[in-house]
Amino acid sequence: MKIDEAINEYPNCLYYNKQWHMLAQNGDIDSIVNIGTDFARCEMMDYAVTCWQYVIDGGKGTAEAYSNLGVSYYYGNGVIQDYKKAVQYYQKAAAKSHPFGMYNLAVACESGNGTPKDMNKALKYYRMAADKGVNMAIDALIRLGLYDEIHGFANYGRNFEDDSFTPNNSYHSCMDNAISKYKLALAEYGTVLGEVFKNEAIQFFVKAISYNETSEAYYGLASIYKDFKDYDNAIKYYKETIRINPTSFESYNDMGYCYYQKEEDINALECFKKSYDISPNSMVLRNMGNCYKNLGEIEQSEDCYYNADMLENDLTF
Repeated sequence: MKIDEAINEYPNCLYYNKQWHMLAQNGDIDSIVNIGTDFARCEMMDYAVTCWQYVIDGGKGTAEAYSNLGVSYYYGNGVIQDYKKAVQYYQKAAAKSHPFGMYNLAVACESGNGTPKDMNKALKYYRMAADKGVNMAIDALIRLGLYDEIHGFANYGRNFEDDSFTPNNSYHSCMDNAISKYKLALAEYGTVLGEVFKNEAIQFFVKAISYNETSEAYYGLASIYKDFKDYDNAIKYYKETIRINPTSFESYNDMGYCYYQKEEDINALECFKKSYDISPNSMVLRNMGNCYKNLGEIEQSEDCYYNADMLENDLTF
């Protein structure tokens, strides 16, 4: 696929950004990388890989492009899985001090995928990533026993507003664990370990809800189901989020995304409309436009796209 095809397809992406599109058409490297990331968020991986590969093949590879393409090769997203290529890209990202490039290289070194298993290198890169605030790297060091402990909590580069509670038996501790496991699950997406972390995150979110039924906990629970493509459960818990916080425009938008993926465009459109009523923005307008387009209501679809453009222009100038 040529880069022009990917850039021309970008307006059909749920996360379309007009400014990035215009800059990418003029060859702006950072915008092309960002467009690739938006495609990845929409699971349009062929287009995402095309963007990142174009930047790298042109000799202008950014740390973000190297890291993202490495992840694609590691898990076989949009390309044939190739651990060795993944590690090569991780190394280039790490050389540019990319935090997740360092973390992903550490994972490869620990597992021996694409490179000889080397725990010394793994620890080196986990520490480097942790020093840059990557919680997944911090969690890896916790798992490996390399941490100090205060009131039962790992204290390797973390900041806690309240250190008075004990692990796993309060709302806040469960939420902290849930979020950490959630991030680990995303990092290991598509692997057996990813499923393990996902299930652990779900258990912590559920336990947090048992202590304190908050919209934040329900939203986290819904979001991990969404990210792992269990759209029915995601919708169920987005509804619980909205029950507690009826003004959660993010929940309406994300629930609309789930319905959209299930090809239930009428339900998706209804959610996007409610999200827009609470917080008008161009992204939701484009989501509405995509629904109208799928429903064959072209005039209304074009109105949404036009209004999204106008809204973005108002914000730009």
